[in-house]
Amino acid sequence: MTRLFLVFTALLILSACIIKPIVLTKPNQFNPVRTIENPIATSKIDSLLKEHNVNGVSISYINDRFNSWTKGYGHSDNEKAILVNQSTQFQAAEISQTIATIAIFSLIQADKISLDTDLSSYIQEFKIQNNYSDYFIALRNLLKHRGGFNISNFDPYNRYDSIPSSEQILNGIAPANNEPIQIIYEPLNTLKYSEGGYHFVQMIIEKLMRESYSSYVANNIFYPFKMNNSSFINPIDTTTASFGFNARGEMVSNKWKTYPQSAASGLWTSSEDLAIILQEMISASNGKSRYIEIDSFNEMLENRLSVNYDYDKKTFSFVGQNEGFTSYFSASKESKKAIVIMTNSANGGALINDILTLCETN
Repeated sequence: MTRLFLVFTALLILSACIIKPIVLTKPNQFNPVRTIENPIATSKIDSLLKEHNVNGVSISYINDRFNSWTKGYGHSDNEKAILVNQSTQFQAAEISQTIATIAIFSLIQADKISLDTDLSSYIQEFKIQNNYSDYFIALRNLLKHRGGFNISNFDPYNRYDSIPSSEQILNGIAPANNEPIQIIYEPLNTLKYSEGGYHFVQMIIEKLMRESYSSYVANNIFYPFKMNNSSFINPIDTTTASFGFNARGEMVSNKWKTYPQSAASGLWTSSEDLAIILQEMISASNGKSRYIEIDSFNEMLENRLSVNYDYDKKTFSFVGQNEGFTSYFSASKESKKAIVIMTNSANGGALINDILTLCETN
Protein backbone atom coordinates (compact mmCIF):
# COMPACT_ATOMS: atom_id res chain seq x y z
CA MET A 1 0.00 0.00 0.00
CA THR A 2 2.85 2.34 0.88
CA ARG A 3 4.62 1.62 -2.41
CA LEU A 4 1.41 2.29 -4.36
CA PHE A 5 0.97 5.58 -2.52
CA LEU A 6 4.55 6.62 -3.34
CA VAL A 7 4.12 5.78 -7.03
CA PHE A 8 0.86 7.72 -7.17
CA THR A 9 2.48 10.72 -5.45
CA ALA A 10 5.42 10.62 -7.87
CA LEU A 11 3.06 10.63 -10.86
CA LEU A 12 1.23 13.65 -9.49
CA ILE A 13 4.51 15.53 -9.05
CA LEU A 14 5.67 14.57 -12.54
CA SER A 15 2.42 15.67 -14.15
CA ALA A 16 2.64 18.99 -12.36
CA CYS A 17 6.13 19.57 -13.77
CA ILE A 18 5.18 18.88 -17.39
CA ILE A 19 5.06 22.11 -19.39
CA LYS A 20 1.73 22.44 -21.13
CA PRO A 21 1.97 23.11 -24.85
CA ILE A 22 1.25 26.71 -25.82
CA VAL A 23 -1.69 27.07 -28.18
CA LEU A 24 -1.06 29.93 -30.59
CA THR A 25 -4.13 32.10 -30.98
CA LYS A 26 -4.94 33.83 -34.24
CA PRO A 27 -6.87 37.09 -34.27
CA ASN A 28 -10.61 36.92 -34.77
CA GLN A 29 -11.71 37.79 -38.29
CA PHE A 30 -14.17 40.51 -39.28
CA ASN A 31 -14.12 42.45 -36.03
CA PRO A 32 -16.06 45.67 -36.63
CA VAL A 33 -13.73 48.66 -36.73
CA ARG A 34 -14.78 51.07 -33.98
CA THR A 35 -14.24 54.79 -33.67
CA ILE A 36 -11.07 55.37 -31.64
CA GLU A 37 -10.51 59.11 -31.63
CA ASN A 38 -7.30 59.00 -29.59
CA PRO A 39 -4.51 56.46 -29.09
CA ILE A 40 -5.28 53.86 -26.45
CA ALA A 41 -3.77 54.66 -23.06
CA THR A 42 -0.27 53.26 -22.60
CA SER A 43 -1.16 51.87 -19.18
CA LYS A 44 -3.95 49.72 -20.67
CA ILE A 45 -1.77 48.27 -23.44
CA ASP A 46 1.19 47.77 -21.10
CA SER A 47 -1.08 45.73 -18.84
CA LEU A 48 -2.12 43.53 -21.78
CA LEU A 49 1.50 43.14 -22.94
CA LYS A 50 2.40 41.85 -19.51
CA GLU A 51 -0.62 39.56 -19.33
CA HIS A 52 0.15 37.93 -22.67
CA ASN A 53 3.94 37.96 -22.30
CA VAL A 54 4.39 40.06 -25.44
CA ASN A 55 7.25 42.56 -25.75
CA GLY A 56 5.81 45.09 -28.17
CA VAL A 57 2.95 46.13 -30.40
CA SER A 58 2.25 48.89 -32.92
CA ILE A 59 -1.28 50.09 -33.68
CA SER A 60 -2.43 52.27 -36.57
CA TYR A 61 -5.97 53.55 -36.91
CA ILE A 62 -7.71 55.18 -39.89
CA ASN A 63 -10.94 57.16 -39.82
CA ASP A 64 -11.87 59.65 -42.53
CA ARG A 65 -13.95 61.68 -40.06
CA PHE A 66 -11.37 61.93 -37.28
CA ASN A 67 -7.63 62.15 -37.04
CA SER A 68 -5.84 58.93 -37.89
CA TRP A 69 -3.05 57.89 -35.54
CA THR A 70 -0.20 55.45 -34.98
CA LYS A 71 1.30 54.52 -31.64
CA GLY A 72 3.88 52.00 -30.45
CA TYR A 73 3.82 50.25 -27.09
CA GLY A 74 6.43 48.16 -25.33
CA HIS A 75 9.81 47.17 -26.72
CA SER A 76 11.09 46.07 -30.11
CA ASP A 77 14.40 44.98 -28.56
CA ASN A 78 14.41 43.83 -24.96
CA GLU A 79 18.22 43.67 -24.88
CA LYS A 80 18.72 47.40 -25.42
CA ALA A 81 15.24 48.41 -24.24
CA ILE A 82 14.42 50.05 -27.59
CA LEU A 83 10.82 51.23 -27.64
CA VAL A 84 8.38 50.46 -30.46
CA ASN A 85 7.65 53.62 -32.44
CA GLN A 86 5.64 54.49 -35.54
CA SER A 87 8.52 53.47 -37.83
CA THR A 88 9.30 50.10 -36.22
CA GLN A 89 9.32 47.29 -38.78
CA PHE A 90 7.68 43.92 -38.12
CA GLN A 91 7.39 40.81 -40.25
CA ALA A 92 3.93 40.84 -41.84
CA ALA A 93 3.98 37.13 -42.84
CA GLU A 94 0.92 36.15 -44.96
CA ILE A 95 -0.12 39.80 -45.28
CA SER A 96 2.68 39.85 -47.87
CA GLN A 97 0.15 38.19 -50.18
CA THR A 98 -2.06 41.29 -50.13
CA ILE A 99 0.90 43.27 -51.48
CA ALA A 100 1.51 40.57 -54.11
CA THR A 101 -2.08 40.85 -55.32
CA ILE A 102 -1.82 44.65 -55.58
CA ALA A 103 1.43 44.15 -57.54
CA ILE A 104 -0.37 41.82 -59.96
CA PHE A 105 -3.15 44.36 -60.43
CA SER A 106 -0.58 47.04 -61.24
CA LEU A 107 0.58 44.78 -64.10
CA ILE A 108 -3.01 44.20 -65.19
CA GLN A 109 -3.64 47.95 -65.24
CA ALA A 110 -0.52 48.31 -67.43
CA ASP A 111 -1.87 45.60 -69.81
CA LYS A 112 1.07 43.30 -69.05
CA ILE A 113 -1.06 40.30 -68.05
CA SER A 114 -4.61 39.38 -67.02
CA LEU A 115 -6.12 37.35 -64.19
CA ASP A 116 -7.22 34.72 -66.68
CA THR A 117 -4.05 34.48 -68.79
CA ASP A 118 -3.10 30.88 -69.56
CA LEU A 119 0.11 30.38 -67.61
CA SER A 120 1.06 27.12 -69.33
CA SER A 121 3.95 28.78 -71.17
CA TYR A 122 5.47 29.90 -67.87
CA ILE A 123 4.95 26.46 -66.37
CA GLN A 124 6.85 24.88 -69.29
CA GLU A 125 9.69 27.36 -69.01
CA PHE A 126 10.05 26.83 -65.27
CA LYS A 127 9.71 23.04 -65.71
CA ILE A 128 7.09 22.51 -63.03
CA GLN A 129 5.63 19.05 -62.68
CA ASN A 130 1.92 19.31 -63.42
CA ASN A 131 -0.25 16.32 -62.57
CA TYR A 132 -3.30 18.06 -64.05
CA SER A 133 -1.97 19.31 -67.38
CA ASP A 134 -5.47 19.45 -68.93
CA TYR A 135 -6.48 22.26 -66.58
CA PHE A 136 -6.22 25.94 -67.37
CA ILE A 137 -3.89 27.57 -64.81
CA ALA A 138 -4.58 31.28 -64.21
CA LEU A 139 -3.53 33.98 -61.77
CA ARG A 140 -7.09 34.23 -60.47
CA ASN A 141 -6.83 30.66 -59.20
CA LEU A 142 -3.34 31.12 -57.76
CA LEU A 143 -4.26 34.25 -55.82
CA LYS A 144 -7.19 32.53 -54.13
CA HIS A 145 -5.26 29.29 -53.45
CA ARG A 146 -7.03 27.24 -56.11
CA GLY A 147 -4.03 26.74 -58.40
CA GLY A 148 -3.35 23.18 -57.23
CA PHE A 149 0.19 23.95 -56.03
CA ASN A 150 1.93 22.16 -53.18
CA ILE A 151 3.80 23.58 -50.15
CA SER A 152 1.33 25.05 -47.69
CA ASN A 153 3.98 26.86 -45.66
CA PHE A 154 7.68 27.39 -46.33
CA ASP A 155 10.15 26.74 -43.52
CA PRO A 156 12.18 29.84 -42.62
CA TYR A 157 15.95 30.29 -42.73
CA ASN A 158 18.28 31.57 -40.05
CA ARG A 159 19.53 35.10 -40.68
CA TYR A 160 23.06 33.93 -41.47
CA ASP A 161 22.14 30.96 -43.66
CA SER A 162 22.88 30.90 -47.38
CA ILE A 163 19.67 32.21 -48.90
CA PRO A 164 18.39 30.56 -52.11
CA SER A 165 17.37 32.42 -55.25
CA SER A 166 13.77 32.45 -56.51
CA GLU A 167 14.54 29.72 -59.06
CA GLN A 168 16.31 27.53 -56.48
CA ILE A 169 13.22 27.75 -54.29
CA LEU A 170 10.98 26.95 -57.27
CA ASN A 171 13.04 23.86 -58.15
CA GLY A 172 13.85 22.79 -54.60
CA ILE A 173 17.60 23.05 -55.19
CA ALA A 174 20.08 23.71 -52.35
CA PRO A 175 20.39 25.89 -50.44
CA ALA A 176 16.56 25.87 -50.66
CA ASN A 177 15.08 23.80 -47.84
CA ASN A 178 11.83 22.94 -49.64
CA GLU A 179 10.78 20.29 -52.12
CA PRO A 180 10.21 21.37 -55.75
CA ILE A 181 7.07 23.42 -56.28
CA GLN A 182 4.56 21.33 -58.25
CA ILE A 183 0.89 21.14 -59.19
CA ILE A 184 -0.38 18.14 -57.26
CA TYR A 185 -4.03 19.03 -56.55
CA GLU A 186 -6.88 19.48 -58.98
CA PRO A 187 -6.81 23.18 -59.93
CA LEU A 188 -9.86 25.39 -59.56
CA ASN A 189 -11.91 22.71 -57.80
CA THR A 190 -9.52 22.32 -54.84
CA LEU A 191 -9.11 25.04 -52.23
CA LYS A 192 -5.66 24.37 -50.77
CA TYR A 193 -3.64 27.11 -49.07
CA SER A 194 -0.33 27.23 -50.93
CA GLU A 195 2.60 29.54 -50.38
CA GLY A 196 4.18 27.60 -53.23
CA GLY A 197 1.53 29.06 -55.54
CA TYR A 198 2.32 32.59 -54.38
CA HIS A 199 6.01 31.98 -55.01
CA PHE A 200 5.07 31.07 -58.57
CA VAL A 201 3.23 34.41 -58.78
CA GLN A 202 6.49 36.05 -57.69
CA MET A 203 8.35 34.25 -60.47
CA ILE A 204 5.85 35.46 -63.06
CA ILE A 205 6.33 39.08 -61.99
CA GLU A 206 10.12 38.68 -62.11
CA LYS A 207 9.96 37.17 -65.60
CA LEU A 208 7.57 39.79 -66.98
CA MET A 209 9.44 42.77 -65.57
CA ARG A 210 12.98 41.36 -65.82
CA GLU A 211 13.85 42.50 -62.32
CA SER A 212 13.67 41.10 -58.82
CA TYR A 213 10.30 41.00 -57.13
CA SER A 214 11.56 43.16 -54.27
CA SER A 215 12.77 45.80 -56.74
CA TYR A 216 9.52 45.85 -58.70
CA VAL A 217 7.35 46.24 -55.59
CA ALA A 218 9.66 48.90 -54.14
CA ASN A 219 9.50 50.98 -57.34
CA ASN A 220 5.82 50.52 -58.10
CA ILE A 221 4.14 50.25 -54.69
CA PHE A 222 6.35 51.26 -51.79
CA TYR A 223 7.83 54.37 -53.43
CA PRO A 224 4.66 55.91 -54.94
CA PHE A 225 2.62 55.03 -51.82
CA LYS A 226 5.38 56.59 -49.67
CA MET A 227 5.75 53.41 -47.63
CA ASN A 228 9.19 54.36 -46.36
CA ASN A 229 9.50 51.54 -43.83
CA SER A 230 8.58 48.62 -46.07
CA SER A 231 10.90 46.16 -47.77
CA PHE A 232 11.40 42.53 -48.73
CA ILE A 233 15.04 42.79 -47.75
CA ASN A 234 16.14 42.01 -44.21
CA PRO A 235 16.75 45.23 -42.24
CA ILE A 236 20.41 46.15 -42.02
CA ASP A 237 19.91 48.52 -39.10
CA THR A 238 18.57 46.34 -36.29
CA THR A 239 17.49 49.42 -34.33
CA THR A 240 14.65 49.99 -36.84
CA ALA A 241 13.41 46.40 -36.81
CA SER A 242 11.67 44.51 -34.07
CA PHE A 243 13.11 41.23 -32.85
CA GLY A 244 10.80 38.21 -32.86
CA PHE A 245 9.77 36.31 -29.73
CA ASN A 246 8.11 32.97 -29.14
CA ALA A 247 4.98 32.51 -27.04
CA ARG A 248 7.08 32.15 -23.87
CA GLY A 249 8.75 35.49 -24.45
CA GLU A 250 12.07 34.01 -25.59
CA MET A 251 13.82 35.76 -28.46
CA VAL A 252 13.96 33.90 -31.78
CA SER A 253 17.47 32.67 -32.56
CA ASN A 254 19.55 35.43 -34.23
CA LYS A 255 16.72 37.92 -33.52
CA TRP A 256 14.46 36.82 -36.41
CA LYS A 257 14.07 34.26 -39.17
CA THR A 258 14.36 34.96 -42.89
CA TYR A 259 11.62 34.28 -45.45
CA PRO A 260 13.01 34.72 -49.00
CA GLN A 261 9.64 33.74 -50.50
CA SER A 262 8.75 37.43 -50.66
CA ALA A 263 5.28 37.28 -52.23
CA ALA A 264 4.17 34.55 -49.85
CA SER A 265 5.50 35.76 -46.49
CA GLY A 266 8.62 37.94 -46.75
CA LEU A 267 7.34 41.47 -46.06
CA TRP A 268 8.94 43.74 -43.46
CA THR A 269 6.75 46.77 -42.74
CA SER A 270 5.35 49.08 -40.09
CA SER A 271 1.74 49.35 -39.00
CA GLU A 272 1.75 52.91 -40.34
CA ASP A 273 2.81 51.71 -43.81
CA LEU A 274 0.14 48.99 -43.85
CA ALA A 275 -2.39 51.65 -42.90
CA ILE A 276 -1.37 53.55 -46.07
CA ILE A 277 -2.25 50.47 -48.15
CA LEU A 278 -5.61 50.15 -46.38
CA GLN A 279 -6.34 53.83 -46.94
CA GLU A 280 -5.71 53.34 -50.67
CA MET A 281 -7.94 50.26 -50.70
CA ILE A 282 -10.74 52.15 -48.94
CA SER A 283 -10.30 55.02 -51.41
CA ALA A 284 -10.41 52.52 -54.28
CA SER A 285 -13.85 51.36 -53.12
CA ASN A 286 -15.12 54.83 -54.13
CA GLY A 287 -12.96 55.11 -57.23
CA LYS A 288 -10.76 57.73 -55.55
CA SER A 289 -7.44 55.88 -55.26
CA ARG A 290 -4.54 57.19 -57.33
CA TYR A 291 -3.02 53.72 -57.63
CA ILE A 292 -5.70 51.02 -57.24
CA GLU A 293 -8.57 50.93 -59.72
CA ILE A 294 -12.07 50.30 -58.39
CA ASP A 295 -12.47 47.21 -60.63
CA SER A 296 -9.24 45.74 -59.26
CA PHE A 297 -10.33 46.37 -55.69
CA ASN A 298 -13.73 44.78 -56.29
CA GLU A 299 -12.01 41.75 -57.86
CA MET A 300 -9.89 41.39 -54.71
CA LEU A 301 -12.94 41.38 -52.44
CA GLU A 302 -15.39 39.38 -54.54
CA ASN A 303 -12.83 36.65 -55.30
CA ARG A 304 -11.21 36.93 -51.84
CA LEU A 305 -7.80 37.43 -53.43
CA SER A 306 -5.38 37.67 -50.48
CA VAL A 307 -8.04 39.16 -48.19
CA ASN A 308 -10.93 37.72 -46.23
CA TYR A 309 -14.18 39.49 -47.02
CA ASP A 310 -17.46 39.54 -45.11
CA TYR A 311 -20.17 40.36 -47.67
CA ASP A 312 -22.73 41.28 -45.01
CA LYS A 313 -20.54 43.58 -42.91
CA LYS A 314 -18.60 44.90 -45.94
CA THR A 315 -15.45 44.32 -43.92
CA PHE A 316 -12.16 42.93 -45.25
CA SER A 317 -9.32 41.62 -43.11
CA PHE A 318 -6.24 39.43 -43.06
CA VAL A 319 -3.89 37.79 -40.56
CA GLY A 320 -0.16 37.11 -40.78
CA GLN A 321 1.90 34.87 -38.50
CA ASN A 322 5.60 34.07 -38.91
CA GLU A 323 7.92 32.64 -36.29
CA GLY A 324 8.02 35.38 -33.65
CA PHE A 325 5.48 37.77 -35.22
CA THR A 326 1.68 38.08 -35.48
CA SER A 327 -0.13 40.84 -37.41
CA TYR A 328 -3.67 41.77 -38.31
CA PHE A 329 -5.65 44.32 -40.26
CA SER A 330 -9.35 45.00 -40.68
CA ALA A 331 -11.10 47.68 -42.72
CA SER A 332 -14.65 48.66 -43.59
CA LYS A 333 -15.82 49.81 -47.02
CA GLU A 334 -18.84 51.56 -45.52
CA SER A 335 -17.48 53.29 -42.41
CA LYS A 336 -14.07 53.88 -44.06
CA LYS A 337 -12.35 52.96 -40.82
CA ALA A 338 -9.42 50.58 -40.52
CA ILE A 339 -7.05 49.23 -37.91
CA VAL A 340 -3.64 47.58 -38.16
CA ILE A 341 -2.06 45.76 -35.21
CA MET A 342 1.46 44.32 -35.47
CA THR A 343 3.15 42.39 -32.66
CA ASN A 344 6.58 40.84 -32.16
CA SER A 345 5.26 37.64 -30.62
CA ALA A 346 4.07 34.24 -31.78
CA ASN A 347 1.40 34.66 -29.12
CA GLY A 348 0.30 38.02 -30.50
CA GLY A 349 -3.11 36.74 -31.57
CA ALA A 350 -4.45 36.67 -28.04
CA LEU A 351 -3.13 40.18 -27.45
CA ILE A 352 -4.70 41.45 -30.68
CA ASN A 353 -8.08 40.00 -29.71
CA ASP A 354 -7.93 41.75 -26.34
CA ILE A 355 -6.93 45.03 -27.98
CA LEU A 356 -9.91 44.76 -30.34
CA THR A 357 -12.18 44.09 -27.37
CA LEU A 358 -10.66 47.08 -25.59
CA CYS A 359 -11.40 49.23 -28.66
CA GLU A 360 -15.06 48.20 -28.44
CA THR A 361 -15.33 49.46 -24.87
CA ASN A 362 -13.50 52.76 -25.44
